[in-house]
Amino acid sequence: MNHPTKILRVAALPLALLLVAACSTSAATPTATDLAATATPTPTAPADTATPVLTPAPTAPPATPTPTAAATPAPTAPPATPTPTAAATPTPTPRPTPAPTFRPITFSPTGAMAYPRSGQTATLLQNGDVLIAGGAQGYAVSYSSAEIYSHTSHTFRPTGSMSRDRSDASDVLLPSGKVLIAGGYTGAGGVLTSAELYNPSSGTFSLTGSMLHGRALFTMTLLTNGKYLIAGGQGGAGPLASAELYNPGTGTFSATGSMATARDAQTATLLQNGRVLITGGYGVSGELSSAELYNSTTGTFSPTGSMAIAREGQTAALLQNGRVLIAGGLSSGSSLASAELYNPSTHAFSPTGSLHHARSFQTATLLLDGRVLLAGGFSDVTSTSLATAELYNQTTGTFSASGPMIQDRDGQTATRLTNGQVLMVGGVTETTATQTTLASAELAHT
Repeated sequence: MNHPTKILRVAALPLALLLVAACSTSAATPTATDLAATATPTPTAPADTATPVLTPAPTAPPATPTPTAAATPAPTAPPATPTPTAAATPTPTPRPTPAPTFRPITFSPTGAMAYPRSGQTATLLQNGDVLIAGGAQGYAVSYSSAEIYSHTSHTFRPTGSMSRDRSDASDVLLPSGKVLIAGGYTGAGGVLTSAELYNPSSGTFSLTGSMLHGRALFTMTLLTNGKYLIAGGQGGAGPLASAELYNPGTGTFSATGSMATARDAQTATLLQNGRVLITGGYGVSGELSSAELYNSTTGTFSPTGSMAIAREGQTAALLQNGRVLIAGGLSSGSSLASAELYNPSTHAFSPTGSLHHARSFQTATLLLDGRVLLAGGFSDVTSTSLATAELYNQTTGTFSASGPMIQDRDGQTATRLTNGQVLMVGGVTETTATQTTLASAELAHT
């Protein structure tokens, strides 16, 4: 900040008084002797005539000149101190923001479940542990049992069982801390309408209201109004377009608007504007490229932009910038390496960088540093499940290779723990000839 410079000024001193000396001189002029009257000359010899002597008048001394008082010169004010001109602050040259430095991701084994499972649910509890419930081993056996993963001891322990065996169900954590698990397939065949609540305090399940339609492979999404949107899925006769709302206050399900297109194995993402984006999935005629938006205020679905490629078994992740990353999946029987971004502002999809490995039915988890971890899945290129993992960087729009998992797997669950690590549980390892359900688990961490 520039400060004003003070200018010093000196007052002129008063002039000295003028000394005036007056000198006056009087000169006395002497009187001449009166001359006698003229006498008649006598015949005798003339007498000498006396000539009067005149005394010259004294000359007055010259007047002493009056001394002139020397004028005291007025002191000259010192020159004004020049006001320093503030040097112009140079405008700094903007430096490019350095790209954030990310630490590599590595995987390590952790405890194993009591039962091998695929198609199970995995829910992060408020205490940091993870509830693993249901699932199946192969196509004939499904489970009602459940286990708890301890984030402190890194081990699994049994907890109460559900009232029904179920796989490919959906789950959400309620504000009360309880867990809602609904629908799914049964080992005996068919899809379920029933729903259950898990109470972490007692370690038990209890029935709650039933859905209006039996469904599996559907989505369940928390809305901004506190209700939960259940959409699509596989019904008894094929993909469903219907949707329902679960009210945790009353424990009941009620109908809401239906989607324009019946679909299962789709994705559902709550956007920052409160709407829910539904993408892709499998319809009555195959994989879908269409997408829809659910408005909780009006209770209706409306179409939005379509993806460039039809896909099922893809993943969707809400990025920190508000866009949604759609990656991989299956289209016309082939696994995909392509990825797309949905922009809520333009309601349009645009291409982004491609995966290093084509994959479907993988997991996608948003990490604390903003990257998205995609892991495992199935590749029809190799006809095997994958152990590879990749990281998506939203700043560069590219994928980079991550450390591989300990075990190749697809259909597993991925849960981000409170410490930022990601728990991978179960799934299957498969080739063209064999398929083995897994009980193992591992942790992804930096």
